[in-house]
Amino acid sequence: EGGVLSPSITHINSNMVFTNNTNITNWTGDTPSNLNHLQPNNFVFTMNRIRNVSFACQTANIPSLQLGQSRQFTRLKDLNIPGDKVEFGSLDITFLVDENMENFRKLYDWIKDIGTAQNSADYDAYINRHKDRFPGTNTAKNLPIAPTMSDAIMTITDSNNVSNLEIRFKDLFPTSLEGLRFDTTDTSLQYLTAAASFQYNIYEIVKL
Repeated sequence: EGGVLSPSITHINSNMVFTNNTNITNWTGDTPSNLNHLQPNNFVFTMNRIRNVSFACQTANIPSLQLGQSRQFTRLKDLNIPGDKVEFGSLDITFLVDENMENFRKLYDWIKDIGTAQNSADYDAYINRHKDRFPGTNTAKNLPIAPTMSDAIMTITDSNNVSNLEIRFKDLFPTSLEGLRFDTTDTSLQYLTAAASFQYNIYEIVKL
């Protein structure tokens, strides 16, 4: 009565019993020790296969993830049950294009070669150029699909600009590369940026 909170809360339902009481004292004890907020411009993005892109990377995202679900039908209310498959969103980056378009061309060649844009010989040549990753394999036909992919890391720094977290992407490959638009009427001299999207198998968030 009078808006006074109960000093403890015990929650009981048909499936479980919480015997640990929650009160003001132990609730505040769970407050994070670091109250600094995450800053969107404190990051460095690197890819094992295209290292020079990291120096001009402007934006990168931590992708979304979604857990599937199923339904258990009952005579009363149907129950939602967590599924067993996780779907990850795409990794999207934008980067400044250098004057020789080297970073753009490397992404272009990566997509073109593994997608056999001209002929299947491009794919075989691409695999052979990277077969040093598998020294025990003599022919391109015996190589796994792994040479078409690369690992990538987004390193996030803290408020003191010290490396704090790593987002580690496994088995990453490009799926799209945005075109470049030249414009002679633009006198503001804004340097060209390109956008690329990637898929991968999984990413991990690692505290350094």
